[in-house]
Amino acid sequence: MTDDRKLLLHTADMSQKLAELHALHKFHPKQLEVIQAIFGPEKKKRIFIRKGRKGGGTEVIMYVVARIMGLFPNSATYIIGPTKEAQKEIMWANRRIHNFFPKAWGVDANEQQGRIRLANDSFVKIEGADDPEAARGWEGDVFVWDERKDHNPLSLEACYPNVAPRDAIWIELGSPPTVRSNSYYIKEQEILKDPDWAFFHWSAWDNTFLPGGHEWLAKERDKYYARGDGDIWEIEWEANYVFNAKRKVLPNFKPDKHIFPADVIEAEIARDKQNMQWITMIDPGYSTCFAVLFIVFNPYTAQLYVVDEIYSTDKNSNAVSIMWPRIEQIQSYHYKGKWANYYDCAATGFAVEVDAWLRAKYGRSIGLIPTVKARNDEDDYFRAINGSLAEAGQVKIARKCAGLINEVDNYETDEHNRYPNKNNHALDDLRYAYKILGFTVEGIQSKIVVTNSLPKGYTIQEDVQAKSKQSDFIGFGGEGADFGITGDLHKWN
Repeated sequence: MTDDRKLLLHTADMSQKLAELHALHKFHPKQLEVIQAIFGPEKKKRIFIRKGRKGGGTEVIMYVVARIMGLFPNSATYIIGPTKEAQKEIMWANRRIHNFFPKAWGVDANEQQGRIRLANDSFVKIEGADDPEAARGWEGDVFVWDERKDHNPLSLEACYPNVAPRDAIWIELGSPPTVRSNSYYIKEQEILKDPDWAFFHWSAWDNTFLPGGHEWLAKERDKYYARGDGDIWEIEWEANYVFNAKRKVLPNFKPDKHIFPADVIEAEIARDKQNMQWITMIDPGYSTCFAVLFIVFNPYTAQLYVVDEIYSTDKNSNAVSIMWPRIEQIQSYHYKGKWANYYDCAATGFAVEVDAWLRAKYGRSIGLIPTVKARNDEDDYFRAINGSLAEAGQVKIARKCAGLINEVDNYETDEHNRYPNKNNHALDDLRYAYKILGFTVEGIQSKIVVTNSLPKGYTIQEDVQAKSKQSDFIGFGGEGADFGITGDLHKWN
């Protein structure tokens, strides 16, 4: 058989398969943009879709997968969710992906493996992003990362080199996250500047096939807003970024209003240096995060300045012999001898270690004050912080305090409206500083009760003698086109 004859037969077979696939599905304009980007003249292989719920994202990725599988024998494709179980609920348990393929293609589903194989030996497998090591072994022609914001970014990093051997298509999609630190948001900012990527944004309103149409959507929207869930509507249905979302613990924090260059803060403090209160808050997490905040408070104006921090997640650098000299060095730079030192009362070993180390090395002691703790006091002091953040000029944080800034900007309650005991080390320092400085709460806002002076520090020996150890609580709170048929004659590159 001549090469021309083979080409004609191949073209006829591909056209037949495309006709079978297109007979089953229609797509709205936004979905078509994605399809054209991949199979049209540009042949894009890197796709990012920020999409809203019921916007048709699952259908368009299944089309891409089905088209590659049906037209190209022995192709391997993966659809990856945050976990395998979660992704199987989205498109496997309801048989959506099983029924997407024309029956003439010979569809064989392995329920245990979460794998569908066609008669031409192409397959698609459902996987989860919760095991980065497993992701290293996936080699395929299409990788789809669904519900992207909930993925372990290490799995994407581990898998990405696998696009090279087969010049694969790589698609990331999902509704947006609520915090800037999420790898989804960071990735979007990167790809917007990268011409190799095609970026798409669509909402539920763009789905022209949605039952009930815009009338139904409008009613749903009104329900969300009526019950105070407008932020959830904007994120999940409109696919808009709402960083001050409902679960955000400190929504009044605005980087442009509360973050300042260190020299600006230092100059402001210098005008009334003698009358300021200087406190060091220490959360000594040896194996997790050793967080220290250096806070200056003006009791006459109730202005609070965070002038510096230590935020160490390297357990090899968190020993007292390393940390205490760093603390005293920062203190001396700002105002030697004026600092009151507070530490997490649950970390009684820290005070003992500091005392023993100072005595052995320098023959001296240092005043250390344990925090006074109360169970379930997070609400009061987070409200106090949020209240003062709402008042112009009351809270100023030095730009170099990246650990605290990240925690304040991104900390949010979990699905049960509880405060998670993670990524809150510097934030806990701040919360207890508010308590020490005499902030009390009335209603939603905070009322500041000015204290004349801070308590005197005392050594560990004095602590024992006075029998003033505190209760050992846990931590600090603890959608009419050819779909680019001709492009398929040269695969998808």
